[in-house]
Amino acid sequence: MWKFKPQHLSSSLRDTINQIDRLKAIKSEMEHNAKQEIVQHLNSNKKSRARIQVEKIIQEENHVEALEIIQMYCDTLHKKSGLIQSME
Repeated sequence: MWKFKPQHLSSSLRDTINQIDRLKAIKSEMEHNAKQEIVQHLNSNKKSRARIQVEKIIQEENHVEALEIIQMYCDTLHKKSGLIQSME
C-alpha cells in the first residue's frame, strides 16, 4: 500500500515547478516560431494555413495558462510543505 511521505513532498514539488518552467520556456519558443510561420503564410497568400497556425497558437497559449495555474498551486503547496510535515 502506498504511504504518504511528507519529506518527499517538498522536493517533488520543487522538481515539478522546475519542469513546468522548462516546459513553458519551450512552448514560448515554439509559439514565437509559429508566429513567424504565420507571417510567412500570410505573405505567400496561404490564409487557410495561417488560420490553422493561429488556432494552434491559441491552444498552446491556453495550455501555458493551465500550466501556470498548476505551477501556482505547486508553489503554494511547496511553501506550506513545512506545515504539512509538522502535522505528521
